[in-house]
Amino acid sequence: MGSRFFGSGRCSIVDVENEDTRTPPPAVAEPSGTRPKFDLVLVSCVKSKLAAPAAAKDLYTSSLFKKERGYAERSGRPWFILSAEHGLVAPDEWLAPYERYLADTTAEFRTAWGAWVAARLELLVGPLTGMEIEVHASSTYLNAVRPHLERLGAHLLDPLRGLDMGQCLAWYPADACRRTPSLSRKTSHSSSSLHYVPLMMRCRRMSFSLREGRPAIPPAYTAGG
Repeated sequence: MGSRFFGSGRCSIVDVENEDTRTPPPAVAEPSGTRPKFDLVLVSCVKSKLAAPAAAKDLYTSSLFKKERGYAERSGRPWFILSAEHGLVAPDEWLAPYERYLADTTAEFRTAWGAWVAARLELLVGPLTGMEIEVHASSTYLNAVRPHLERLGAHLLDPLRGLDMGQCLAWYPADACRRTPSLSRKTSHSSSSLHYVPLMMRCRRMSFSLREGRPAIPPAYTAGG
């Protein structure tokens, strides 16, 4: 009779016309601890990059970023990259190499940068109220975005808090998510927000005024521009 999608999983609808002659299918038990408890993943950019332009997910080459990317992709949840230069970036967005490190910027810049990221995320995903966002980034990135995302109603999760680099690298293999069918996952955010990547690729890049340390949104900036 067809199929129905729930979040990132899929389950079949059983034809019940001859239910009395069929053995009901066994219930599918969801593996314990494998279903993500969040709606969206943010990972930070890193210093190591390719020497030529590439999709953002391929531009960053460090071992840590590769683990972050693998975790985000295996989770089956939408994910973005936090770029010190470009703000919020979709994995397939084409970027040239750059040399900007958020830790080297002023407090005013980081405040404006965090507001820019939060505003763009809400533009692309929709209302953030009640959304569980897992952030895989250093305290510099997390502290810059946290107040702005929480002000919009999001709840931030920081699974790497307190871990050094070696512990961060070791965390991923043990806690990597797998895509698993789910009949109970709420789809208010995760399943409905998958449309945002094409939208993001159509958006004009928001320019950033480094002199004033605030987002500068041109009058012609529109979601379909």
